[in-house]
Amino acid sequence: MKLANLNTKKIVLLAFLLLLGVVLYFVMFVSDIPVTTPNVNEKTLGSLEQEIGFISNRWGDSMEVESNRLVVPEIRGQESSNHIEIFFNRIKSRANEPMSPIFFLAGGPGSSASEVAQGKYFYVFEALAAYADVILLDQRGTGLSLPNLACRNNLSLPTDITQDVQQAILQNVEESVGACGAEFKRMGIDLRGYNSTESAMDIDEIRKVLGYERISLYGYSYGTELAQHYLRRFEHRVDRLILAGSLGPDHGVKMPLDVQAQYETMDSLIKQDKRLSHYIPDFLKLVRTTHNKLQTTPQFIQVPMQDAFDDEGIEQFIGNVVAKVRPTWDMTLTHDHLQMIISDKVGQDYWISRLPEIYYNMSNNEYRFIGNQLRNFRRRRLPNAVFFTVNAQTGYSDDRWQLALDQSKEGVFSHFGISYGRYRSVTDALGVSKRQGMNEPVYSSRPVLLISGSLDGRTPHRLTRELAMRFANSRSVMVTNRGHNELMNNDIFDAMVLFLKDSLRNDTILHRDIQFRNPVPYRYSMVDTLMNDMATATVENAMKRHRTLYYQYLNSTEYDFDTSVRPFYDLAERLHSEKKFSELAEITQYASQKYVDDPYLFFYLALAHEQLGNHELAIEAAEQALQIDYFEGNSRVLLDRLIDR
Repeated sequence: MKLANLNTKKIVLLAFLLLLGVVLYFVMFVSDIPVTTPNVNEKTLGSLEQEIGFISNRWGDSMEVESNRLVVPEIRGQESSNHIEIFFNRIKSRANEPMSPIFFLAGGPGSSASEVAQGKYFYVFEALAAYADVILLDQRGTGLSLPNLACRNNLSLPTDITQDVQQAILQNVEESVGACGAEFKRMGIDLRGYNSTESAMDIDEIRKVLGYERISLYGYSYGTELAQHYLRRFEHRVDRLILAGSLGPDHGVKMPLDVQAQYETMDSLIKQDKRLSHYIPDFLKLVRTTHNKLQTTPQFIQVPMQDAFDDEGIEQFIGNVVAKVRPTWDMTLTHDHLQMIISDKVGQDYWISRLPEIYYNMSNNEYRFIGNQLRNFRRRRLPNAVFFTVNAQTGYSDDRWQLALDQSKEGVFSHFGISYGRYRSVTDALGVSKRQGMNEPVYSSRPVLLISGSLDGRTPHRLTRELAMRFANSRSVMVTNRGHNELMNNDIFDAMVLFLKDSLRNDTILHRDIQFRNPVPYRYSMVDTLMNDMATATVENAMKRHRTLYYQYLNSTEYDFDTSVRPFYDLAERLHSEKKFSELAEITQYASQKYVDDPYLFFYLALAHEQLGNHELAIEAAEQALQIDYFEGNSRVLLDRLIDR
């Protein structure tokens, strides 16, 4: 009897801990999106509220701006239209004679300039203000504009079936999008008002209320399409356009062979890498084999439950409790799931660098990484509803849709995996439909700068070449071995400034290297080896050891030692955490001479000199980091701190 009572108590305690863990998880880590303000009908159309505000980035830097809220109709030409609010910040130029103001248009659709400014583009906008006023627009339905159409519900993609997977996924997407739209409709929001034409007219109302005669537009991804919608209606108000990661209004449907072309470029790069090609001699064959295998035999995956939680603090405790009851996530990975995951990340440079490793591991029946991706993807939050309303109303031609279907038969990648969110049955769930003429291409003689990456599978360089034919006065900057989200560096910014000054005379190719992740672990740890040398001998011995290992293994076909710059990041972090600042200064000084184009080594060198009291040397190192990368946030904050002393 006592034993039974003891077991009962254990079960009750375990159940309590599980409940506590789940409650804590949802309270602390699953914060819900607040209900939006549906309209500002109490405010007068055309009214503008201005105040001094601040924007800040993730490094803690802040900048004074002029914050504005402009009241516009939800649907122009409709007498009973709601009044909505467009939020934008203005960074006033520091120039005595500023150029035409630059309006930044974020991508998505659904992203906002307020979000973008929280990262390194904070420094891009700050730098552009040396030449012109910079307007950071939260397009209607996004960011701090009202209403904000962020969907508050998640997908619930099936991961336990192997038959009719596409149909089941599409049904869930349709239901989820429909539920998001229904909530906004109950609030009286008219989703027909959230499209590129209305946004273009918002831009012109802002232009007029701020008193600008002509403006320049700087668009990124979807923002390049919005810029062209503005150009279509208000060409006489446009001075210049900068389009990065570009697509036209007629390019809404993604092409499977564009992703295939990205992989073909990667295959040629892998073949030039002696070490990587030793393990992956034919990347395209590996990709085809992996996808074909999943088409015939979906893979059952068990991912450790604790992978969903951080490995420290309260989240580790919650993970431990939950794992007692449910040790694994059990899922079935199908070809369609893999296509969706890969297509979702096809433009991210970090993901591109990992793709050879991911496919190699799957070919060796190691699915933990991709299993965790699927675990996150199946319950991902829907994008902002503007993504669907804009795509629905811009639409696409039947011919382009059919071309995408035909290309699915030619290559590895399917139209469904790339464009499931653009299916008409999905966008129809919102009750909005295509508007006539919105997906027509735009032609112009206004000066245009087109910026692209050779590894961009989302807005491929092919589209840039196509757009260049539509703009009689265009220039281009193409960055080799870069994807969709790394289209800003010192050279690109300098080219942008030259373009704004009408001094960029030629098309430019910027050559950059790519470092693919190794498909197998290194046999030996470079960090541990160098740390051991420093502990048993001197830093000089460690540097000599690195030089020896570097030249011995640089051209090896095996992953014995990592001869890239990456071990020095880990080494610097370890030395910094152990407060070994003299060693940190010596080792980063050595590494910065070998890897001369790496800003992070100079950042760590500056940190070391700061702690050692070498004020001038710290400033010099931080400035060197920023000469390599104007927009490296850690070095920016450090330099400001050093100068303020």
